[in-house]
Amino acid sequence: MTQKDILIIFLVLSAIWTGIWLKVILSIPNIQAEEEVTANANTLRRRLAFPMIATLIVLLTAVLYWSPYPIFRERTIGKPQVTVNVDSFQWGWVLDTKEIPLNKVVEFNVSSRDVNHGFAIYNPEGRLVTQTQAMPGYVNQLIFKFDEPGEYTIRCLEYCGVSHHAMIATFTVN
Repeated sequence: MTQKDILIIFLVLSAIWTGIWLKVILSIPNIQAEEEVTANANTLRRRLAFPMIATLIVLLTAVLYWSPYPIFRERTIGKPQVTVNVDSFQWGWVLDTKEIPLNKVVEFNVSSRDVNHGFAIYNPEGRLVTQTQAMPGYVNQLIFKFDEPGEYTIRCLEYCGVSHHAMIATFTVN
């Protein structure tokens, strides 16, 4: 199940729950003439607000379980088993290793010496598989698990100057 699938499920369930809640809220009588009925209706509305908010929080928490963000990602593919430090500069990449093991969770620590760069990894067929930003003064962590061997290519996705097109590096997964 992909993150997109989880997000769609969350949005559908949230829409259904919100629709049910709104139907119940709108069906409560709102008679101005009888103060007691109006007070009861307002109390009922307040009591229904808590379960709706609680349910949306539970659904959001469930979606975040599969999130790629650092606080949640260790639950999805596991803790990093290999760390690769990546330094970028106009117009190149420096990786501290060119050999990455197959089926191991890899953490790329990506930074830049000068300007922003887009750190993009392409599989042997030339398809983009993952990416993050390389920024000066900051280290972005990218967690990925390679499940097919071959030579992977790194390209810059952020225009960084006249030789941006030549900013290419490779590494091997085996």
